[in-house]
Amino acid sequence: MGVFKNRIHIEQEEESIRNNVLLLNERERNLYYKKTKTAFKDPDTYAVLNWFFVLGIHHFYLGKWIRGTISLSVFFIGIILLFGGGNYTALGISILLIFSIAEQWELFRSQIIVADFNNRISKDIISKLGDNQ
Repeated sequence: MGVFKNRIHIEQEEESIRNNVLLLNERERNLYYKKTKTAFKDPDTYAVLNWFFVLGIHHFYLGKWIRGTISLSVFFIGIILLFGGGNYTALGISILLIFSIAEQWELFRSQIIVADFNNRISKDIISKLGDNQ
């Protein structure tokens, strides 16, 4: 999964993709740039969604619907336990603390996570352009 790739690996993939794009003919290259313009995601938007909305909304931004739904559910379960009173307040605090640490990890790796996402989009577009020949 892209979460554990390092910056060097991502940069090597980007360089390989750039070289593959240069091998495309002019029509395919224009089509590639047109498709990536609408499909690529912005790492800063991802980071802002992670920072301000710790709910896991940044997963939805990258189209990770299941992971986003799980994150949103865990967050709300933690909030309910925290403010529900009784013996579950400590459990709510624990869930929210663990959740926040996990989300911070993604915040600090937002550039790499989104670059990996965009690399996968690029590879997919290039392979589909190759299939159309």
